[in-house]
Amino acid sequence: MAQSFLNEDELYVPEDIIKEARSVIENLLPRKSVSLYEKEYNIFCAWRKSRNIKGVSEEVLLSYFAEKVKKYKASTLWSCYSKLKSTLLIKEQVDISKFLSLKTFLKREYSTYTPIKSNVLEREHFNKFLEDAPDKIYLLIKVALVMGIGGGCRMDELHKMKIDDIEDRDNILIIQVPETKTNKKRMFTIVDNTKIGVSKLALYKKYSDLRPANTPTKSFFLGYRNEKCTKQVVGINTFYKMPRMIAEFLKLPLPESYTGHCFRRSSATLLANTGANTLMMKRHGGWKSNSVVEGYIDESVENKKEICNRILMGTSSTKNCQGFSNELPGCSGANLIKSEDVVNFIKSKDVANENTVKCAFIGDIEEMFRKGQAGGAVVGKEKVWSLVYADDLVVLAREEKGMKEMLGSIEKYMRRKKLTVNVEKSKMMVFRKERNRKGGAEIERMRERDRVMTDELVQRDRYVQVQERRTRIRESRYNGKYEKITTEELPKYLGRESRKERVIIARFRCGNEERENKYWNEDRTRVCRMCGEKKGPIEHLLNECLELRERDESKEEILNEDGRGIEWMKKVEWRRGTICGEG
Repeated sequence: MAQSFLNEDELYVPEDIIKEARSVIENLLPRKSVSLYEKEYNIFCAWRKSRNIKGVSEEVLLSYFAEKVKKYKASTLWSCYSKLKSTLLIKEQVDISKFLSLKTFLKREYSTYTPIKSNVLEREHFNKFLEDAPDKIYLLIKVALVMGIGGGCRMDELHKMKIDDIEDRDNILIIQVPETKTNKKRMFTIVDNTKIGVSKLALYKKYSDLRPANTPTKSFFLGYRNEKCTKQVVGINTFYKMPRMIAEFLKLPLPESYTGHCFRRSSATLLANTGANTLMMKRHGGWKSNSVVEGYIDESVENKKEICNRILMGTSSTKNCQGFSNELPGCSGANLIKSEDVVNFIKSKDVANENTVKCAFIGDIEEMFRKGQAGGAVVGKEKVWSLVYADDLVVLAREEKGMKEMLGSIEKYMRRKKLTVNVEKSKMMVFRKERNRKGGAEIERMRERDRVMTDELVQRDRYVQVQERRTRIRESRYNGKYEKITTEELPKYLGRESRKERVIIARFRCGNEERENKYWNEDRTRVCRMCGEKKGPIEHLLNECLELRERDESKEEILNEDGRGIEWMKKVEWRRGTICGEG
C-alpha cells in the first residue's frame, strides 16, 4: 500500500506560494531603471535566437560580448554585463558572475580604455561667473551653479528638487537632495561669506521671489526669461547645457567639454583640494564605495603639488608649519592649538592655504605617535592613535603604559614647539586601570605630573594674555596716553576699600572722563562739559578749565597708580554735577 503522506524530511511548497515568490523575484530589478534592464535582456535573447542558441554558457557570453566590443566602449560593456547579470539570475537562474574568463576579457578591454570626463570649474571660475554674469540673463544658471557645486548635485537631482526640499533660515539654506541615485539621503547647506564674492543667499532669494503665484508644480527650478520666472519646469537637458554656457561666458577653452556632470565633478574636486579625507568625501557625494572618492583625491592638483614639494624641494605644508610654530607666541588651542592665533598669524604672513596651516600641528603630532608606536587602539584591522574632529585631537590608548608614554611625548613636543594647552578645553583621559596597588600609585604619580604641567601652562597663558592686552593698548586710538601710566603689576589703587573710589580712579586713568579721545563723535560734542571750550583732555581740566582752580600737579601725578589724585577727581565730578547735572 502506497504511503498517502510525505516523509518529514521532504519539502512541500504549495503552487500559490511558488507563484507569489516568483512575482517577488521578478520585481527585484532597480525600479528607476527596470526598463533598461529589460531592454538589454531582450537584446541578448534576440541575439541568441538569431544564432539558434538555447541556454546560457560562458562561451555564449564571450561570443556575445566579442561582437559588442566592435560597436561599444569598454564602459558600456561593463554596464551591459551588470544588467545581464541581474536579469539572467532572476529569469533563468544563471549566475554569470562565476564566469571568470568573461570577467577577465572585460577587464582587459577596460585596461586600454580612457574615459572622457567633464572638465571642472575652478574656484576662480565659480566666483568670477557669479560676479560678472548679469542677473538679467544668467540668474537661473547662477542659482543652479551654487546648489550644484555646493551640494555636489547631479542633473537629475537638480531637476527633481522641490520647494519643500529647501528650508530658508535667513542666514542659511538647508537643502535635502531628492531621490538620489544611490538611494542614500543627503543634505547640504548654503551659507554666505560676505568677505568673498557675491552673496549666494541673495541670489537664491532674488530668484525665489520671482516665482509666479498659483504655480501648479512644486518644482523649485522654473524657466527664467526677461527677468521673470515662467510656470514651466526646467528640463534635464537645460541643466546639461548650463556648464557649457558658463564656460562660453568665461571664454574657457573647449566649452563643449563642460557637460552635465560638471557641477558634481567640480564640487568633489574643490573639496578634495582642501585636503578632505575619504569619509568626508563619501558623505558629501553620497558614494558607497571608496574607488570614486579615491580617484578625486588622487587627481587633486593640491595633493600633486604637495607630493612635488616633498620629492623635489624636500618640504611640505606640515614642515612649513613647524617653522611657523616657533613664531607663534604661546599658540594654544582646542586641546592643542587655538584656531584664532593660527588664523591671525596666517593673515600677518599672507599664507594662502589657511586650512592646511591650521591642521598642520595636529598632523605633525599624529605622525609622531605613529613613529613611536606607543599607545593607540585597534579599530577594525587598523591601529589608530588619535581621533581628529575639526581642530580637536583626542588621544587613544588601551593600557596605562601606552597612555603615559603618549602624554610624555606630547609634553616634549609642546616644549619643543613652544606651544601651550588650552586648559579650559582639556579633558581627563580615562583608561583601563590596573587592579593592584602599584598600578594605582603609578596613576596618582601621573596625575600629579599632569597637575604640575597644567600649572605651568596656566602661567604661560596668563603671560600671553598680558602681552595681548599691551598690544591692544599700544594700538588703541581711544586712549593712547594709557601706555605711559600702565604698570607691570596690579595697580595699587585697586587695593582701596571703597569701590566707588576705585571706579572713579579707573575712569580717569582709562580716559573715560575726557571728551577729546572720542574720535567717533563730531567736533562740537567733544568740548569740555563745564566751560564749553577746548576738547576736554585731562590737561585742560588741570590747568585751563575756567570752572576749576589751576593745580600744580602734573597729569602723571594725578593719575598715579596709588590713587593720590582721588580728591581732585571727586571735586571734578562734584563741580560737573552742579554745572551740567552730570556725575
